[in-house]
Amino acid sequence: MSFRWNYLPCMNAVKILKSWPNIFSPTFPKRIRCKLDTVADVKAEACKLYRAVRAKEIDASEAGKLAYLLQIIAKLAETADLEQKLLELEARS
Repeated sequence: MSFRWNYLPCMNAVKILKSWPNIFSPTFPKRIRCKLDTVADVKAEACKLYRAVRAKEIDASEAGKLAYLLQIIAKLAETADLEQKLLELEARS
C-alpha cells in the first residue's frame, strides 16, 4: 500500500514532464522583450496590442489575457512610482 502512494506522485511527474515542450526542439517559443518600467511604457504596449487585435494578428481572447497582465504591471509601476516619491518626501523631512 505504501508503495502505491509513493508511486503515484512519480506518475504525475512523468505526465507533467511529457506534456512540457522539448527544450532541445528548434520550435521553442521566441522570447519577446519590451520595456515596461513606467505606466507610459505599459500604455504604449497596450496600444500595440490593440492594433494587433484590430489587424487580426492576435486572437481577442489571447489579447484579453495579455491586457489583464498589462493592467497588473501598470498598477505595480504606479505603486512603485508612488513609493519612490513618498521615500523622497520622507527624506526631505
